Amino acid sequence: MTINILKAFEEHGEMTRKEVCEAIGLDRMYVSAILTRLNKAGKTLPKRIHVVRYVYDEEGARRYPRAVYALGDQPDAKKPKSNPAENKRRYLQNLRKRMTGNSVFNLGLTRRQYTEMLRKAA
Repeated sequence: MTINILKAFEEHGEMTRKEVCEAIGLDRMYVSAILTRLNKAGKTLPKRIHVVRYVYDEEGARRYPRAVYALGDQPDAKKPKSNPAENKRRYLQNLRKRMTGNSVFNLGLTRRQYTEMLRKAA
C-alpha cells in the first residue's frame, strides 16, 4: 500500500488525503495511518512526504484546514490558527440566509420567536 501511495504522489503531485484515497481506492483510515507514518522520520528511513500547505475544502458540513502532501523530506507548513471572529461572521451570514427565506421549519414559530431570531442574525 505504501508503494501505491508513493506512486500516486509521483503521478499526480500534491494531494490531500481524500485525493489519495480516490487515486488508489483505499479507505481513508488506512490511508491516514500510512500518510502519518510517511510524514515522520524513522530510525532507518527519512521522512518521505511533507505538508506543503493547508486548504479549506468543504467535506460535508465540517470546515477545517486539510493538509496537502507532496513527496520530499522538507519541513512541514505550519497549520493555520483558527479565527473565532471569522467563524462567527460566517455562521451569522449562513444564519441570515436560513432565516430570510420562507421555510417550513419557520412556520411553527410564533411571530415573537421569528423576529427574535431575525434580530439575533442581523
